Amino acid sequence: MIRVTFLPNNENIEIANGGSLWETMLKAGIRPNSICSGKGICGRCKVLLKEGITEPTVRETELLSPEEIKKGIRLACQTRLYNNCTVEIFPENRIGFQGIFPLNKVDNAKDFQSSFWLDTNIEKIFLTVDKPSLSDQRSDWGRVKEALVRTKGKNLNYLQISLPLLKKLPALLREADFRVTVVICNGEITALEKGDTADRVFGMAFDLGTTTVAGYLIDLKTGEEVSALAKANSQISYGDNIVSRIDFAQNKENGLAILQKEIINTINELIDKTLQNTGISRDDIYEITIVANTCIHHLFLGVILIYLASAPFLAAFRMGFNLKAKEIPALYLSPETNIYMLPTISAFIGSDILAGILFTGMKNSEEVALLIDLGTNGEIILSKNGELWACSTAAGPAFEGIGISCGMRAIEGAIDGVRLNKNIINWHAIDNGNPKGICGSGIIDLVSDMLRIGLIDKSGKLITKKECPFGIGEQIKNRLDIRSGEYIFLLVKEN
Repeated sequence: MIRVTFLPNNENIEIANGGSLWETMLKAGIRPNSICSGKGICGRCKVLLKEGITEPTVRETELLSPEEIKKGIRLACQTRLYNNCTVEIFPENRIGFQGIFPLNKVDNAKDFQSSFWLDTNIEKIFLTVDKPSLSDQRSDWGRVKEALVRTKGKNLNYLQISLPLLKKLPALLREADFRVTVVICNGEITALEKGDTADRVFGMAFDLGTTTVAGYLIDLKTGEEVSALAKANSQISYGDNIVSRIDFAQNKENGLAILQKEIINTINELIDKTLQNTGISRDDIYEITIVANTCIHHLFLGVILIYLASAPFLAAFRMGFNLKAKEIPALYLSPETNIYMLPTISAFIGSDILAGILFTGMKNSEEVALLIDLGTNGEIILSKNGELWACSTAAGPAFEGIGISCGMRAIEGAIDGVRLNKNIINWHAIDNGNPKGICGSGIIDLVSDMLRIGLIDKSGKLITKKECPFGIGEQIKNRLDIRSGEYIFLLVKEN
């Protein structure tokens, strides 16, 4: 066995001689910022070997500069370890470095409530239950049902209750002096609580993206959005797109279980941070809804993907349905929490774009409308006179560094905003850090301004310094260059 130490956190792990550094990092809980699932294609899993430096492989000589190799920089996916070694992990090359970040909250909830009605599966009813006596020997469950009928004014004999709740019922009633709140979901009593808690009803909505997962905490009494957070999908280490994750799930030992665990861990982190920020109890979350593209939808549920990836490209199922949190391994919610999975549309058109269709109401519009979701898996919906057409394609990688020499995800140091005119360049990097690359929003800003002032022609071609339109200042002209036969615009100078 050999010892591997990871810096800067001094994490230690022992592995067999000849083990892969890539796999060692994953075992240690360190997720490389890779987009090729460790196949030696992207060149992004760079690490610095401070001890136990190995000879570079052919792929490393192709993907790393001579200066990097001389310093001891290697690619984790290409490195086999035969001696004790110390490995420094660069922050920008570690998934999750950016942590959890807030999203813009919907402040005009009242405006939305005028267009949508609050229709939740959850109902909480406070009951004052008759106390037993020698002359009233009804069962505890019978008393609760009678109190429900008395309060609601209708027959509720159809209600179901689980054995674990029935076991808790006798003690809970007496501890609460027969004043309890009943939680009902889809015709079943899912919780019993002491006292009057009817005003505390919360749910969460999750958008499971290929790259980013967003979680929203909603007050189910008012419809108010209480919290909105997001973080990188931890599955990214195993591939940045749907196809690479399907490949990993199919061809790696326990690949499906690994990817399911990663998406559940991401959701759990968002739940924990949401509860920490708001002070709301986990037991106050009674329902979550989930949308995702069909691949991530299946991975969350642990459903095989083999038939999704090959002709005729079929999902295991597409309907919407309910399940309990206890049916998903290690999901950090109360066991009886209801999970509603929105229906998907096809193998590569998921419930995320369906949620967009429902929200916009475009199906009910007579006007021609186009709904575009530029995620890692891009989807487009065309609506005309109530008819809908849908298609999908890989879109996000173009904004996450694929094919762009200085492209990167939206983490610390990524340029996320650019303002360019004929004489001045202004840019902003995430967390006000030193610029390390450019992410999607920065690319859009830059290309838009370059087109506006004439640095890019209508065909999309970058012009040369000699072709600059009249009025372009020298500071801008001097950023146009040709290197290795490629036209470039130098956004940030090397010094």
